[in-house]
Amino acid sequence: MAVVFPHHTRLRQWPTATSLLALTTALLLAIGHPACAAAEFRDRSVIGHWKLVAVLDLASIASLDAAEAKTLLGKTLAISATDVKVDQEVCPAPEFWAERVAPESHMQAKLHSSAQRLRLPNPVTMVELGCTDVYVRNPGQLVLLWGGAMFDAVRIAPEGRRRRADSLAGKAQARNIKSAKRQEVGNRQKPGKLQQPGKLQQPGELHKTGKAGKAGEARETGGVRKINKVRKKWKSPHRQAGNGAPGTFANELF
Repeated sequence: MAVVFPHHTRLRQWPTATSLLALTTALLLAIGHPACAAAEFRDRSVIGHWKLVAVLDLASIASLDAAEAKTLLGKTLAISATDVKVDQEVCPAPEFWAERVAPESHMQAKLHSSAQRLRLPNPVTMVELGCTDVYVRNPGQLVLLWGGAMFDAVRIAPEGRRRRADSLAGKAQARNIKSAKRQEVGNRQKPGKLQQPGKLQQPGELHKTGKAGKAGEARETGGVRKINKVRKKWKSPHRQAGNGAPGTFANELF
């Protein structure tokens, strides 16, 4: 006699190896796609004008040699939302896709060259501009890849900010010049105080009042006051002078 279990008439079906592989692939794609998308981003902070100031290195395969690369020094790299200009050459429609890369391995794989001379941070932000790439060293400096040559580029301040900076620098320089002149005049006057014109003492004149001295008047010479001595003598009752009564005073000049 067979026993029947009504609730367990169907056997459990376990997934096959093929279905497991398909499920694993789908999970990896679902997880990996957001990670790849997050690694790239758009970076428009490089928009502006940059001056090429130095040739840092040349790739092993480059369209420019050292002499040709040096002719671009002093030229301007102009990056805008619509195009990229290096001297007279124009690249249209930059996309500004950016990613963080390790400089050494990236340069070895892309240019078969080393990143030691580029002085880049690790990792560094690489921005694709369509016909070329730039590497952001800091907000004021880029490394430009152009024709297989690596250029050091510095940001050029906008006209208004440059004029303001020049004005502030000029004012600071003027203040320094005035301060130096004041100090120079002070150093010259330190050994002795200069006498002002029109205050020289003339013969027969007082140093301060400018009046000729007379007997019986106060004089000021060299800051010392001299007074003619006037002696008041009390006349003794035993002496008579003129019609003066006993006990009066008489002045005698010495």
